[in-house]
Amino acid sequence: MTRRPVTDSFRLGLAFLAAGFGAAVSAVLLLRHHGLDAGALAAAACDPANSGCEEVAASAWSTVAGVPLAAIGLAFFVSLGFLLALALLGGAPLSSRPGRLAFGLVALALGVDLFLLGVQAFAIGSFCSLCIWTYGANGAALVFLLPARKVVSMRHGPDFAVERLAVRAFWLAACLVAAAVLVINSGLGDRAEDSVDLSILGVRSAASDGLPAELPLRGAGLTPQWRNPTFRQQREQEVSLEGAPVKGDPQAPVKIVTFSDFLCPSCRRFALAFDQYVEGPTGPHVALHYRNYPLDSTCAAHLPRVMHPGACEVARGGVCANLLGGFWEYHDAIYIAPPNAPDADDVVRIAVDSGLDEAAFRACLAEPRAEAALQSDIEEAVKLGVTGTPTIFINGRRVPTLDEFADAVLWELEKAGISVSGPDSDRE
Repeated sequence: MTRRPVTDSFRLGLAFLAAGFGAAVSAVLLLRHHGLDAGALAAAACDPANSGCEEVAASAWSTVAGVPLAAIGLAFFVSLGFLLALALLGGAPLSSRPGRLAFGLVALALGVDLFLLGVQAFAIGSFCSLCIWTYGANGAALVFLLPARKVVSMRHGPDFAVERLAVRAFWLAACLVAAAVLVINSGLGDRAEDSVDLSILGVRSAASDGLPAELPLRGAGLTPQWRNPTFRQQREQEVSLEGAPVKGDPQAPVKIVTFSDFLCPSCRRFALAFDQYVEGPTGPHVALHYRNYPLDSTCAAHLPRVMHPGACEVARGGVCANLLGGFWEYHDAIYIAPPNAPDADDVVRIAVDSGLDEAAFRACLAEPRAEAALQSDIEEAVKLGVTGTPTIFINGRRVPTLDEFADAVLWELEKAGISVSGPDSDRE
């Protein structure tokens, strides 16, 4: 192959690094799409002040034919990196076929990125910072590959044959990469659907049956060095439980209050994880109280925008389900199969499917008491300084991050003089 200028090598190398960066960010986005990014789960991810990635991932625009855009981006960046690596190792100049192909692919991808940026701005109304980083990776790669836009005459010598072989190798590799990413995406989807990562609640590991293999419970004799001490430093507040549906014994010594949005993916993960968590030895001693905090300015007028379209409708439906005695069935139906931007008819359908009477439910939705109860929840959340969901209070203290949940429960049990036994109860 014709020896390339040093500047071409430098530009190809920089473009390769940009592709690597884009692949890494796309991988994080794919994990977040399936709710498997532990870093994102440690905090209340559904928050109008956050990056917006949760909202974008929950929108109908996050997939194409059922495949997450993050998976498509991952396959693209890995394939682009392979093409650039071929050009670097083969000594091809930017004006070679691999260089021009890389430039064309990046230019096309950047055009798609601009379209998606417009979708975030005008259709979703929220921006995902990680998505924008991938757009930046494409923009940087385009700048580095800009000299490749020059059209050169087709050659038919040995260099042309080698370049053509490299291009064919790229297309083969791209197909293999795409297939591999689809398999990985399917595996991540199965993991997200079939299991709940209890580590978000501070449980150290999970057994094959989905229940905790080692609950972080030691019984009496609390050691001074607590793994997550920040919960104990929280100011105790008076959290109203009036009218809130409760799961467990209302007189339990550990009262957990969750301010949640039915359409928040992190709230869903908390709800499913909690159901498994109470199968452990703490179950008889805790009670979960549910309060609505829909991230939707339609009913939460203090919020700057609608983060989850339809959240007010679903929350109002939850209020009526509670008034009609079927809240937890409605709750479970929503979280097991979350609706996308539901309207009132969708909410009625979910309520009926969960066992509620349609006429009574529709009548309740039209009553002022349903809206009054919803506004009471929202006002209580604002009073307590809630900004995102899920926000958890345990006996009046706010849980700073979800992974402190299990330790916080144990500390409250210790304060109440209750000893619980678990697999690691005899260990320091």
